[in-house]
Amino acid sequence: MITLTGLPIVRAEAASAWQALRQDMRRQGLAFEYARFLEAGELHGALHWHFAQKGDYIPQTWLSSHAEKAGLGRVVDIRATYGAGPAWYMTKYITKGQVQTPEHWRKVSFSRAWPRVVPRERSLDWVLVRPPPEGV
Repeated sequence: MITLTGLPIVRAEAASAWQALRQDMRRQGLAFEYARFLEAGELHGALHWHFAQKGDYIPQTWLSSHAEKAGLGRVVDIRATYGAGPAWYMTKYITKGQVQTPEHWRKVSFSRAWPRVVPRERSLDWVLVRPPPEGV
C-alpha cells in the first residue's frame, strides 16, 4: 500500500509528475500495477493518492526521492500488507463519502494490467429456493 501526499493542484501537472515517477520505476525495472484512489485531506483539503500496488516492493527512501524529483512531494508512505489488509484498504477508499475534488479528477483509476472485475448481469427477479424434501 502506498500514499503519495504532495500532489500538484493542477490535474495536468499531477498527471505529468505521475508519468515521470512511473518512467523512473520502469527504468529501475520495478513491476508496478495499481489501483489508485484520490482523497482530499479533511483538515486542509490537500490532494493525495492512495495506492493498492501489485508488483515489486519499492524501498521507501527510493520512492521518496523519486516522488520528490517528479513533483509529487517527498513525504510518502509504503508498506507491505497481507491477508485482508489490501481488501480493507481499498474498500475504505472506495466507500468513503463524496470526495471534494477539483473538476476532471478521477476518484479511482487503475493501471492497464490491474485485475478487472467482470460485471455480472443484474436481475431484479427473486428466486425461491426450496429445501429438498425430507429423506432425500
